[in-house]
Amino acid sequence: MIDGIGQSGELVTADELLTLEKFGKSTELVRGKLIVREPPSTYHGRVQSSLNVLVGSYVRAHALGSVFGQDTGFKIESDPDTVRAPDVAVVCRARVGLIPSRGYAAFAPDLVAEIVSPDDRPGEVLTKVGQWIDAGTMLVWVIDPSRVEARTYRDDGGLTMVSSDGLLDASPVLPGFTCALAEVLRYGSTANRSVLMRQLPAPCRSRLPGCFRLLARVRPRCGRALRATLRRVFRPGL
Repeated sequence: MIDGIGQSGELVTADELLTLEKFGKSTELVRGKLIVREPPSTYHGRVQSSLNVLVGSYVRAHALGSVFGQDTGFKIESDPDTVRAPDVAVVCRARVGLIPSRGYAAFAPDLVAEIVSPDDRPGEVLTKVGQWIDAGTMLVWVIDPSRVEARTYRDDGGLTMVSSDGLLDASPVLPGFTCALAEVLRYGSTANRSVLMRQLPAPCRSRLPGCFRLLARVRPRCGRALRATLRRVFRPGL
C-alpha cells in the first residue's frame, strides 16, 4: 500500500485517497479497497485525447455541460467508499453546479467512456460498467482499440456493438452527437486504417494511391476535393 494507508486490511475512504502520494501511479477505490495501476500507455493516451477533443468540442459548442479527462475521480458509493476514474466523462449542465471545488463529486457522470488496455480482464471491465450504471450513469462506452470495436451500454439494459466502421452515439445524454469509431482511433494505429481499407474492393485498394498522385499532378484542386470526400467516408488517413 501507499504511505501506510490501506495496510492490515483496513478500508480507505475517499478523503484519504485524496492525500495519497501516488508516485506516478493511477489509483481508484473500490468499496474501500485501494486499486493501484501503472499509468496508461502512450497509445491509450492518444485515443483518450482524440475522444476528449471530439466530445468536448461538441459539449462546449452547444453548452451541454462539462467534460472531464483521464483519471478524474467520482465518488459513486459510500460506506465503504468507491471512487472510479474513467477515461472520459460528461456531466450535463443541470448538475455541473453540484461539483465541489475540493474532493470528488459524489455522483456518477451522465456519460462515461472506458478505453480497454491490453491487460484489462473482461470481467473487471464489466464490473466497472455495472458500477457506473448502478450509480446512475446513463451511457457507458467501452472502446477496445486492439479489436477496433466498441460496446455501448445504456441504463435501460440496452447493449449496442459498434464495429470498426460504426458510430458512437451519445443520445440521449448529448442529443445529436455521433462520431465515427475510426475517427477516435485514427491516431492510434495504422491497423485501424488497414481495417477500413479492406472494406474497399481489391482493385480500388491497389489503384487508389496512384489515382491520388495522378490527380494531384494533373488537377490539384480536384485531387484535394476527392481526398477530402474519401476522408469523410473512410476516416483514417486517406
